Amino acid sequence: MNILIKNANVLLADGKVKIVDIAIKDSKILAIENIPETFKAEKVIDGTDKLATAGFINAHTHVSMTLLRSYADDMKLMDWVENKIWPIEAKMKKEDNSSSMLHLFFFYFTFAPAKEPKDLNLIIDIGNSVAKLAIFDKGELVEVFRGSNHSLDCLPMLCSRYPLKRGIIASVITLSNTIRHQLERLPFNIIELSHETPVPVTNLYKTPQTLGMDRLAAVVAANWLKPGHDVLVIDAGTCVTYDFIDADGAYHGGNISPGMRMRFKALNIFTDKLPKVSAKGEVPMYGQSTETAIRAGVIRGMEFEMSGYITHLQKNYPELLVFLTGGDDFSFDTNLKSIIFADRFLVLKGLNRILSYNDKL
Repeated sequence: MNILIKNANVLLADGKVKIVDIAIKDSKILAIENIPETFKAEKVIDGTDKLATAGFINAHTHVSMTLLRSYADDMKLMDWVENKIWPIEAKMKKEDNSSSMLHLFFFYFTFAPAKEPKDLNLIIDIGNSVAKLAIFDKGELVEVFRGSNHSLDCLPMLCSRYPLKRGIIASVITLSNTIRHQLERLPFNIIELSHETPVPVTNLYKTPQTLGMDRLAAVVAANWLKPGHDVLVIDAGTCVTYDFIDADGAYHGGNISPGMRMRFKALNIFTDKLPKVSAKGEVPMYGQSTETAIRAGVIRGMEFEMSGYITHLQKNYPELLVFLTGGDDFSFDTNLKSIIFADRFLVLKGLNRILSYNDKL
């Protein structure tokens, strides 16, 4: 089939964008810009305000892997990666164009590499759904990975890739035997955060042994990032938690509420006819169908709940600041936006702060 894409944007080698027509014949590009007069299009596509790019092959993990072809075969995946690939990749230098296989199996975020890294910190936050592992160079976040909360298979690679000297782990679930065995094999000591671990804030929680360590880490981070301020931390994850720490660094406690997915699921499970609704879609102020009524009821309800906590605390703490973390996004009116700071890595930063605090004791 002959296809003509008209007025498409293409990115040139010099970085400039040019608007051109593209002729395609039998799935192959016949011409760009200078279309032959004999070309007759069977289908015309309007490319206005769209970028036309070539079909790319995902090669981001495979450039340096060409050096390791046939290095090892007929092995189980993790045995192959941990005992063959990662050790040899760890010996590669920048000029070897090394690209870690880690990003093929454990995807999350990459930040600027540490400058002359030494004595780096390993931070592990195990939540109800996933585990997050982070590398810190002092107070700077270097890299974050996301994986299973039942097994930390990337630990050997991290140890070979980074000069890790200390670590800390916090978990809201009971650690699996697999994870405990993996932690025991680490070549450095790792703190398992508990209510007995020294922290750089005053904990006023009456039952500290029942307090989720992620909540404690979050307020530690908030106090470290905004010292001398009254701060409310809202963590919107599996549950929504509201935790308050005052300007003097005293943690007063907080509340726990169902998270977004929990609310959607509960409406479906505990009723006979209400459907399970996705968070994606129209969110009107007033639902005009059962689907939009549920979606707006859950999302708007959570926004009003959060706004209510904020305005209530502002009566006693007029200079209140708010940290919003977790996996869900919300909209707030203009009056509140100016005092809200979004930080999806707040818990990891708090854990790193606790680790550094204990390292100096």
